[in-house]
Amino acid sequence: MTGPTAGSDGIGRLRWQAAASVVKPLIVQAWRRELRRRAVDETASAAQRSCLVLAPHPDDETLGAGSLIARKRGAGTRVRVVIVTDGRGSHASELIGPRALAAIRRAESRRACGALGVDPADVVHLDLPEGGIASRIGEVQDAVTAEVERWEPDDVLVTSGLDWHEDHRALARAARLAVPGSSGPRLLEYPVWCWADGPWSVRPGRSLRQAARALVAEPVTTARSAHPVAVRAGQRHLEAKRAALAEYRSQTTNLTGEPDWAVMDEAFLSAFLRPEELFLTPPTGRTTVSAWSAP
Repeated sequence: MTGPTAGSDGIGRLRWQAAASVVKPLIVQAWRRELRRRAVDETASAAQRSCLVLAPHPDDETLGAGSLIARKRGAGTRVRVVIVTDGRGSHASELIGPRALAAIRRAESRRACGALGVDPADVVHLDLPEGGIASRIGEVQDAVTAEVERWEPDDVLVTSGLDWHEDHRALARAARLAVPGSSGPRLLEYPVWCWADGPWSVRPGRSLRQAARALVAEPVTTARSAHPVAVRAGQRHLEAKRAALAEYRSQTTNLTGEPDWAVMDEAFLSAFLRPEELFLTPPTGRTTVSAWSAP
């Protein structure tokens, strides 16, 4: 009996992709529900805990933690936001060059953080090139360590190591290296891309069987091992978050009218404009960004 041909393998992969496109959204919804079910409600104490928020790109701080930031600032609690890259790579445009886009996103981030109540002096831009965090882990780690030592926050918030975006994963790794596990502030990770698209790891070259196994195994593994924390958002905190997101016009509107200018539409944003925000405690072995990934 002959084995499958290249053509039949291609057809099988196309069928798999079609099936996965239907199943994945259902699994993502179930994964989110399970995290909410398991989450410990820390709303009562959240407002009083100072925090350092680390964002790989302008807008991540608002997507993942905007309501919490607004709650803290409403109580007069100190919040400092460090945005690591300049965001110039979010769009390829013939009308706005990378340098101009970086300037636009810097200005947007200051207005967005202002809408959340953050003092302009507490919004820091490291201005690394987008896509470059992984190659400069040590530099980012040192910058985070310096911020922690200077401001001594109760919590450090960073994007999740489950996010598929390399900058998000690399910043999570830098934060885990910089924040001690047994002393100092608590480290919490806020999901962005894994919350939107699911907690699947990026592993090129998987066979169809491996991909099918991972489709179910990775969400189950990450949900079981996660220790989520939930903070409810009052109406005014949600309104502040929505106002902050609106300041990111380059991300939420077609700024130039070019047909391929990607936007975060209302359907995407609705996943982040919910009555609560979730944060994940990093697993044991903080320096291993893929620690939640299924084998």
